[in-house]
Amino acid sequence: MYRNPHGPHLVTPGPAAPAHVLEDRARRVLAVKSLTAEICGDPAPGQSALDKKRAAQCSATSTQAGSATIARTFALSQSGNALTNA
Repeated sequence: MYRNPHGPHLVTPGPAAPAHVLEDRARRVLAVKSLTAEICGDPAPGQSALDKKRAAQCSATSTQAGSATIARTFALSQSGNALTNA
């Protein structure tokens, strides 16, 4: 909110939010919620901090596993080349 130059107690609204932000908000507001979510304000599945932390850990683990697979494949190909050249 911005201060109005015409008076200290008059407030004008700030700039509007981007369309994708408003669409995401509308989607979350209109989503079907459980009774607990309605009463206690629980976040939707996948939106809690714990869900986001687990997703980040899973993506980091899969990236590390992919790197290890590539390293093993490279090592095996190099050992195969060493046997062929001997």
